[in-house]
Amino acid sequence: YATCPHFVLAMFCGLRYNHPMLSQRLKTARALRGMSQQSVALSLNPPKHRQSIGQYESGGDVPDLRTVEQLAAVLNVTPCWLAFGDIHRAQ
Repeated sequence: YATCPHFVLAMFCGLRYNHPMLSQRLKTARALRGMSQQSVALSLNPPKHRQSIGQYESGGDVPDLRTVEQLAAVLNVTPCWLAFGDIHRAQ
């Protein structure tokens, strides 16, 4: 993520990321990878409950940026795309 100025600003300056659309991007990336909410949740460190991923996908909860970074790695997308969308393309 060091090449993404938006992600760096968000991490260190508290810049808000586009979380209303993050839920849709997360759901899309997960579906494209053919992963269940459970498998994504268990791939995080520390592992999360399946319900956490469901909450992120429904917009009921917003992951912190460190979790966004892990989700992106698991789903093979850039953290910037997941957090900010169209201004950064998926890997």
